[in-house]
Amino acid sequence: MKRDEAAVLPFPPAPGQRSRGARAPASEGRIPREPRAGERVARELRNRIIRGELADGAPLASEPELMARFGVSRPTLREALRILESESLISVKRGAGGGPRVHRPDPSVAARHFGLVLQSRGATLADFAAARTAVEPQIARMAAKNAAGRAGPRLSAIIEEERVAIHDDILLSAALLRFNDVMAELSGSQTLALIWSMLNTIARRHTSAVAIFSGDHPGNVAAIRRSLKAQSRLAELIHAGDADGAEAFWRLHVERTSEIMLRTHRIERVIDVLD
Repeated sequence: MKRDEAAVLPFPPAPGQRSRGARAPASEGRIPREPRAGERVARELRNRIIRGELADGAPLASEPELMARFGVSRPTLREALRILESESLISVKRGAGGGPRVHRPDPSVAARHFGLVLQSRGATLADFAAARTAVEPQIARMAAKNAAGRAGPRLSAIIEEERVAIHDDILLSAALLRFNDVMAELSGSQTLALIWSMLNTIARRHTSAVAIFSGDHPGNVAAIRRSLKAQSRLAELIHAGDADGAEAFWRLHVERTSEIMLRTHRIERVIDVLD
């Protein structure tokens, strides 16, 4: 039976590469180490994933085909795949019918690494709250400027999903993620969108961690309803194109929620949030 051709991703002819003996220009008196063969293979595959040339969820070609394409041995290829797997850009299923599959970069993975950097620097929860206060109102302002007249129905639909799922932590979490994703999209800024996503991911982990350690239910219904009310007002301001109003309202909301978080969640460092 003919093998599914979708499993074989065509590769263009390899471009001319620098000779093995060539070195990059020295930086500050040091000559960079020449990448190993596995690192070079990982770099090319990584670039193709990031550029969208390899679709999310698609299988890579077989090991023999990849080995022939890159002119490397099986151990070298597997080193490259391990690098990509550690970066969450592929997942490898072992056994019959398995193999590596592509995953586009995930903001939640970026948030995890972002949090690790913060914890390594001893960032305090107050510092984290200040960052949210600086970023989130700007997202609201840009959304009002960029999506006036079209944002209301989209945001309102998600808020209704949150209201319906108020007693279901899993469905509620998914709806909250969609609200943040749509807000980020409406802002028109990919950079701020990613920062918004990472900050909110860390905030949710903090809230869940505190609830678990304190024995409280993570879904405080009264707090969620207050949040839904704030989201609804924000959606109205954005839809009306009131950039100043959206920014001021959301800054006040973030300041209030941060104050509550700092007062009730007696955890000072981000490392405690992530662990």
